[in-house]
Amino acid sequence: MISKSPENINKYSGWMTRRVRIHLKVEENSGKSAAQFFALIVGINQYPTLPPLAGCVNDAVGMRDFLQSRVDQQLAGLKITTLLDREATRDNVISNFENIVSETRKNDTVLFYFAGYGSQEPAPEEFRSLEDDQLNETIVLYDSRIGGGMDLADKEIATLLDEIAVKGAHILMISDCSHRDNAYAITAENCRVAPRFPRIRPISSYITPGVFKPEKTQSSYSVSGIVQPDPPHFALTAVSGDEAAQEVFSDGKVMGIMTATLLDILRSSSGNLAYQDLITRLRTRTAQRTSNQVPDLVSVLDMHIPFLNGLIRSEVSGIQLNFDKQKNQWVVNRGTSHGFKGPGIDGEKMILAVYPSGISQSKQPRSPLAEITLETLEPDQSIANAGNASLDPRESYAVQVVSMPVSPVKIHFFGENRDGIEMMRKAFLSSSQAIYLQEVAELQLADYQVFAGKKQFLILRQADRMEKPLLPPTESISYETAVEVIRQINHIARWRQILEIVNPASGLSPEAIRLEIYPGESEVADSAGLLTYPAWEQGVPFRIKLVNTTDKRLYCTLVYMSSSFEINTGLLPNKGQWIEPGEGIWGLEGSPLRAVVSENLTQQGIREAQEIFKLIFAEEDFSAEGLNQISIQEPQPITRSLLETSTRNLLFSGRSAYSDWNTFEIPLTIRIEEDTPGAEYSSS
Repeated sequence: MISKSPENINKYSGWMTRRVRIHLKVEENSGKSAAQFFALIVGINQYPTLPPLAGCVNDAVGMRDFLQSRVDQQLAGLKITTLLDREATRDNVISNFENIVSETRKNDTVLFYFAGYGSQEPAPEEFRSLEDDQLNETIVLYDSRIGGGMDLADKEIATLLDEIAVKGAHILMISDCSHRDNAYAITAENCRVAPRFPRIRPISSYITPGVFKPEKTQSSYSVSGIVQPDPPHFALTAVSGDEAAQEVFSDGKVMGIMTATLLDILRSSSGNLAYQDLITRLRTRTAQRTSNQVPDLVSVLDMHIPFLNGLIRSEVSGIQLNFDKQKNQWVVNRGTSHGFKGPGIDGEKMILAVYPSGISQSKQPRSPLAEITLETLEPDQSIANAGNASLDPRESYAVQVVSMPVSPVKIHFFGENRDGIEMMRKAFLSSSQAIYLQEVAELQLADYQVFAGKKQFLILRQADRMEKPLLPPTESISYETAVEVIRQINHIARWRQILEIVNPASGLSPEAIRLEIYPGESEVADSAGLLTYPAWEQGVPFRIKLVNTTDKRLYCTLVYMSSSFEINTGLLPNKGQWIEPGEGIWGLEGSPLRAVVSENLTQQGIREAQEIFKLIFAEEDFSAEGLNQISIQEPQPITRSLLETSTRNLLFSGRSAYSDWNTFEIPLTIRIEEDTPGAEYSSS
């Protein structure tokens, strides 16, 4: 939470400035029946005086396209303004804010999205008491660094957002940039932070509230006689500290890590995620791409409010199979923008079960009328192969996801040691343990990279720095070492595949099963997701409880996914258990677990680890036995099995009838308060 105190105002990220003061009249909702959703989306690659970025326009267009396809316009009218490159001047951004202010009414929803350079600027005397470092955070617009241009400061954006907040609107700001110009961020390619703005701007150049008065109000406080707004809103940022917002190659194009991951999550979600659940999943998935960037979400508001006020249309209802007579093909009205996936390992395709239309999922017959495969996926629809199924082209059919394909993990070999690269490639081609891997020639296409140095191999995530490898460097360069590295990457790839199991067409809410963490002997659940212990302790005990929040009886498996890439489904009896509506069950039947940062990490000077619990739940029982694997430190031969190439074979092997299912993951951060070696995570 961000308190409403001056020392915390600088934590609202991504803002800026103008030579006028805005004071717009607050108007009541004058009989307007339908709510409105206003989105101001800004993406800047090309700056006149700064190095070009590559993914900001893609981010902005991706966000715009997602909103156009997924905002439920029966709930709110959609008004999107997109400013790209030279359109995104300071005056244009501010004037579009003013337009939104003039039109916004109570219960409307407003999104301000920015992808481009962030920065800082020296705070004028009137604002210095708000900043420990006496610097404002800023966003850099197209003309901010030419002539007499200016960045847009956090204090200014707060003022603009406050004019919207006082009308009773729901506000979200998303900024895919960073603000601290450390040495790495400034020199690294495609990091979204610009050098500090050089001048101290006079207070007269700032957008400030039109009223100067000394007394505090509920949503503001006085600084040097200026009433500084503190608008209630949600602020989602690409970083949470001094990290740099980075760009990666995603879905065939360069994008910001945070935006690419956010859109992946939103597309594959079957319903509206609460803000708390969204940031939980966003941090977990971002950690699979880099260790150098942790997204953040801050607000004084309830984090359990649905993302964008619940306006994202749930794609569960209305998923249909219809016959297109003109094109002579069966079409499903969902596609890649809804989380549907193309071919996976060995060409496996997405499989859907077909049921009579107009029947709710809970009343569908146990056996489907047919099964179909998706042959061609487009953003908003998929072309299906119905095979020899007896389906009537005049009818519409309901469909349910049976199987999502497991996609291969892409790896790239590079480095200064040509012999080492050839050893690695030979080991990859000859290994029977490279089940989930596919080599790619282009660095930007890789999920993981292997660097061959003079004396060691390094495994790096997509956006890792050389000094922060995923695992400790090998002790030598040899063919045997290369074989072991391939085994390790395949082990990690399988762990990642299990983590990313989703059902984008589920009718079950991701919040159907709630996981509660009880630290120590506490009888009160802790929602922070952080367990700390002092150096002299051997970890911290905690208990886990699962609660069924629905009115349905659900079968649940709790999957523990460790920082050492272990997968363990043994926390519930028989690796899965039924939970009655409104009831809860304890992991390990109430016995405590102990959270410890492993010795393998503390030996590298790392005193923090992220463990993940993944929930898989369904309306019928299933087997999670095939998910298990030991930690990466324990070498184990892996034999190829068709049971590990799709969600159907992982969970529902041998079934002729299918039930609705869904998943959700919850990260748990474990931190040592002082320097000490730890032990492995284990049950006590």
